[in-house]
Amino acid sequence: MANLEITKYLNNFVKEVRSNETLTGFIENFAAKSNFLTGSPENYFYVTSLCNPMDEFIRKKLPPQEETIEAKKRKNMGNKLHWKASLVFQKMEGF
Repeated sequence: MANLEITKYLNNFVKEVRSNETLTGFIENFAAKSNFLTGSPENYFYVTSLCNPMDEFIRKKLPPQEETIEAKKRKNMGNKLHWKASLVFQKMEGF
């Protein structure tokens, strides 16, 4: 019943909508046919890629590699420093 109501609503904006499947099935089929949930097109860069374009370029061009223990330690230390800095900045007026 809800699918019929949605179809009638969509018909107000589109010439005609026909579907013999449920809305969930329609969305699942759409997602399966496109890379809607599985990733991005080959030459696509997200806006957040601009934050670190070199890292994004390497991630696109090279196969994924597991981080070394040293790299994990450096990343963890950086996260701790970032957290501590945020605590300091939060205490500043106007931040």
